Amino acid sequence: MKGLLPIIVAGPTAGGKSDFAEALCDRVEGVIINADSLQVYQGLPKLTAQPYIQEGRHLLYSLFEPWDKCDVVKWLTFVQTAILSAQEQGKRPIIVGGTGFYLKVLMEGIAPIPTIPDVIIQQAEHLVQVYGLEYLYNDLKEKVPELPKHLRLNDTQRVMRAWVVFEATGKSLHQWYEMQRPNTAQFIKVLCTHERNILYERINQRFASMWIDGILSEIQVFNSTYQHIAVNYAAKAIGFAESDAYLKGYLTDIEAIEQAQTKTRQYAKRQLTWFRHQFNADVILEGPHFNMDKVLMSCQRLET
Repeated sequence: MKGLLPIIVAGPTAGGKSDFAEALCDRVEGVIINADSLQVYQGLPKLTAQPYIQEGRHLLYSLFEPWDKCDVVKWLTFVQTAILSAQEQGKRPIIVGGTGFYLKVLMEGIAPIPTIPDVIIQQAEHLVQVYGLEYLYNDLKEKVPELPKHLRLNDTQRVMRAWVVFEATGKSLHQWYEMQRPNTAQFIKVLCTHERNILYERINQRFASMWIDGILSEIQVFNSTYQHIAVNYAAKAIGFAESDAYLKGYLTDIEAIEQAQTKTRQYAKRQLTWFRHQFNADVILEGPHFNMDKVLMSCQRLET
């Protein structure tokens, strides 16, 4: 439906994209769809900076229990359905988030890699635990001559992913990516950003405000509610480990806040690099005040 092209509002954490999306939603009669890999989980709305959820206006927030892993394939299925549903209702889809991998598969499509059996994933985890990550890395180098140069020995997640895919399918990730069918869907891509020093100050201020506004109570309730689960995906949110360490007496409040702020700044730096090289925005909005007219003009231009 060309007249209701989805708008992707992206940007680094604490950059103000969610507030801008709320204002944009009012102007274009839209629906806000989550593209943040941690805001999909229940239990930590303050820590993950979820918006105030309104039924019919916000989709894909707090959708999964903390033990129910939401991978990019699951999310893609949900987001494509949400986009189509919004368009059929005559509302403009506004996809909001900063998870680069989610946005990449939405814009470009995804390789048809089959589901990896749990037994192979468990085998990889066992080998890493017993022999170290280098064992998997070297085994992969012997089996996959075209191993990408960017795959580093210290990148646990990527090395394990490459290894289990080859063990399960007999094909390397590179071979699977070559079979990827391009996505022909169109999007209006908006990047909300700031100068780096200003962004870092926003990050510091936001976490300090979270600390005051009750994330410790939220984490205490979360721990009490989900203490029985073995794997907790929501707890990967930046700031959870540091806040939990404070509650257990391992860190002072100053140490916990500073460590969480540092990790968030490091994450934001990686996001900025990704957006600079891979997002290819149609509209770049630079703070502190984002110019909505630039987005509305882009919608008019791209839809005529």
